[in-house]
Amino acid sequence: MDLSFDLEITGFDTAEIDILIDGPTKAQRPDRIDSVPESGTAAVSSRDRAAYASLMADEKARVVFTDPPYNVPIAGHVGGLGSVKHREFAMASGEMTEAEFERFLATIFANMAGVSLDGAIHFVCMDWRHMGEVLAAGKNVYSALKNLCVWNKDNGGMGSFYRSKHELVFVYKVGTAPHLNTVELGRSGRYRTNVWDYAGVNTLRPGRSAELEMHPTVKPAALVIDALKRIPRCPRSGNSCLTS
Repeated sequence: MDLSFDLEITGFDTAEIDILIDGPTKAQRPDRIDSVPESGTAAVSSRDRAAYASLMADEKARVVFTDPPYNVPIAGHVGGLGSVKHREFAMASGEMTEAEFERFLATIFANMAGVSLDGAIHFVCMDWRHMGEVLAAGKNVYSALKNLCVWNKDNGGMGSFYRSKHELVFVYKVGTAPHLNTVELGRSGRYRTNVWDYAGVNTLRPGRSAELEMHPTVKPAALVIDALKRIPRCPRSGNSCLTS
């Protein structure tokens, strides 16, 4: 809601307000299809620390939701025969060694932390193949791994031994200041788990091909929104949400 005042002056805290507005606090499967915006320019990314500072200007991020390249080739790992596929990433598309990918991740983690508030929360998506590199890279940047969430999809993706039906979301904390926690399990009847149930892009439905062209592991908008709602004040407090 576009309000000019903080809802908590009503006497209800953030968790209580969220329950009143949203109803049952379990992962929803929205009926609507996420709209895919038209893109007329080439994708641009950067590991330059100055680019992050320029993007954020004088603001600091309270929360980051990022989906970096998984260092896995698109061909043979995403989509199927005859499917529309995302182009290969310019970097970290299977060409890096374990040590190189760890340094790649450490660089972008440090850049994101550098433009974040003390106590900010970072959600970092990764598949199971490279959870070791994420943990190693995050260890020297973040103060704590707060949790490991699992995106549980409707259907399994590609795979020969086991078909992957999930992706991992590492939940990290920047610095040592108290982080904003609007879940507060045990209070206000709030209930959140670290398993998030949302349909994946491999579910056959309208818009699937456009989503695969945009990104090989498209995250449903509702999934990202649910993560960001844990830190709902960032748009109105002068502190930003950074998504990539």
